[in-house]
Amino acid sequence: MLSNPRGLRGMSSIMTMKAWPEKINSYDDIPKVFKDFFYQRDEKFPYTVYIPANSTLLKKRNEKLLSLYDDSLSVLVNTKDGVIEKKCSFDEISYIEKVSILMMGKLKIFGEISVSLYFNTMGDKVFNKIITAIRNYLSQDKKFSQKNEDEKELLEILGKNNLKYLNSIMELIQNEATVHSVLFQPEVRKKVIQKRGEKTIFKYIASHVTVLTSSEIIHIREEKSKSMTLKTSYGTVSLIIPLEKINHVELNKDEKEELKRLIVDIEGTHNLEFHFDIANEKVEDFASMCNTIIKN
Repeated sequence: MLSNPRGLRGMSSIMTMKAWPEKINSYDDIPKVFKDFFYQRDEKFPYTVYIPANSTLLKKRNEKLLSLYDDSLSVLVNTKDGVIEKKCSFDEISYIEKVSILMMGKLKIFGEISVSLYFNTMGDKVFNKIITAIRNYLSQDKKFSQKNEDEKELLEILGKNNLKYLNSIMELIQNEATVHSVLFQPEVRKKVIQKRGEKTIFKYIASHVTVLTSSEIIHIREEKSKSMTLKTSYGTVSLIIPLEKINHVELNKDEKEELKRLIVDIEGTHNLEFHFDIANEKVEDFASMCNTIIKN
């Protein structure tokens, strides 16, 4: 077998870079296929991101062009049947999910019209302005004046449990928001072999943290191998749920599965469910605090 020619790894890196999302600064820089479908509301060129077609992931992804406006996001998609547009009004967005696993990045915007964006994680920072704009719009009616004297202590405890989660949460908390409650769930790996031919019981809960602020519920979990021997970390999943979109939060105990399920009822879309070990005593207080803040 012939060895790889010198420089092949470098060529591979260049090809990968061509799949990175990039900021578009002017109409002239817009790919030709999108130019006839692009519109500009005023003299100022909107914040625009181009995502190239990418077939190196699990399946081929169409190229897309995103344009950010004051109250909406336009997503142009180049499909086999031509260019189509998805218009996401911020008022109709329910929550945001951002995934970073190895080199694969995914941004999903859930709502009346949902959008899924796949990209190489090396270029994911270009989406930060879009995420921030959506969050700011959906929290603009929230009052941030109320402070929580226990906020510092809550974050310090999280840092002692998992410094990585603390750093991630601090990056996501909005500047004027107050932290009201922090719920941490350590990783659970339980394997029970019962006698007399009973089946092996395997229980796995990924570690995660859920934070209630004055404007949002933020949930972060780490994706790892579920193997009992391999504990490789693949990446993280972050969920940002505006309180304005939450109807209520409920708690369900499953004694058989030894689980507590925290169910977030979200307006206009499916419910979200977070799993906790039944021994986690802080889930009830967190659910109660969520409903108190939501009603206010």
